[in-house]
Amino acid sequence: MNGRDVNIIIYSQDFGDANAVGSLLAGDDAFSLSHIDQIDELVGSLADDERQLVIMLATMDLRRVLAEMSQLLGVHPETPVLVITDYYSDDFAAECFRLGAADYVPRTGLSAEFLIRAVNHCLWRDTVIHDQMERLRDYRMFFRILPQGVLVVDRKGRILSCNPTTERLLGISSDKIIGRKSIDLFAGSLNEDGVVY
Repeated sequence: MNGRDVNIIIYSQDFGDANAVGSLLAGDDAFSLSHIDQIDELVGSLADDERQLVIMLATMDLRRVLAEMSQLLGVHPETPVLVITDYYSDDFAAECFRLGAADYVPRTGLSAEFLIRAVNHCLWRDTVIHDQMERLRDYRMFFRILPQGVLVVDRKGRILSCNPTTERLLGISSDKIIGRKSIDLFAGSLNEDGVVY
């Protein structure tokens, strides 16, 4: 990364904690650091056109942290969130990941090297997910406009999906095709109600 490529926002209501974490990242020129202590300000400050990451310090009421993370990711689901915590709870970690956190690390013994690695992992993960979503959108577009009929079938031969061309060729809507065995389409014929005859 060159210059200040990533805006890292440290979210904590404790300035001392935010400063301590920020000091671990201060030596890396790739990061621009800021501190915000109010969730509404954090949600309002995020820009869709910037490369950014939120570090949430979970040193307060864990239920509140989860509620605020939910609020943040409800508005900005694409923003990677790194949770740094003093608490060692598998349940809390699982809930953070369920809500969409990119990573969860303990603060005890946290070094600059480890934190920079965790931040870079979150950013790498975000890039990979973004690229996969772009490919998925391209695939769905291609699937819809393909002039050939296409069936997506599971290992047991059940039809999971079909494109509009398949519906047109068979003269049957997808809700009559999906869930059936593909052999039904080729071994016999389906009437317009999706019944084999």
